[in-house]
Amino acid sequence: MKQKILILSTLGLMMLFSAFTGSNNSMSGVNETIDLVKRSGGTRSATATEVFAYMNNEGWITVEIKNYNGTVWTSAEGTGGGLQQEVQINEQGFVMLDTSTLPNGNYCLRITLENGVYEGYFEK
Repeated sequence: MKQKILILSTLGLMMLFSAFTGSNNSMSGVNETIDLVKRSGGTRSATATEVFAYMNNEGWITVEIKNYNGTVWTSAEGTGGGLQQEVQINEQGFVMLDTSTLPNGNYCLRITLENGVYEGYFEK
């Protein structure tokens, strides 16, 4: 329960911060953009979904999703283990993954939406 409260509080602060900056890569502490490739699915409406991923200095991955309502499944998988998370978002939302418990190595970040799957790779 404490983890959910922490995540929701963090998401709220990040959404507030992004509203004032207006930039995709303006979040404090960002040191790496994770390049994402759409692997499957089409667009579900006239407004295309946009998905971005960033890793900050503390090991948190932030996934920013624009123009999408629905369930988001995220996972980070590699030889050292993995993380999984499922959340509901509206229009412009964020999902955060704490990778601090993962050992150093190479990982695949997979973001699954109802209208497509996005993948990117990162090193911890």
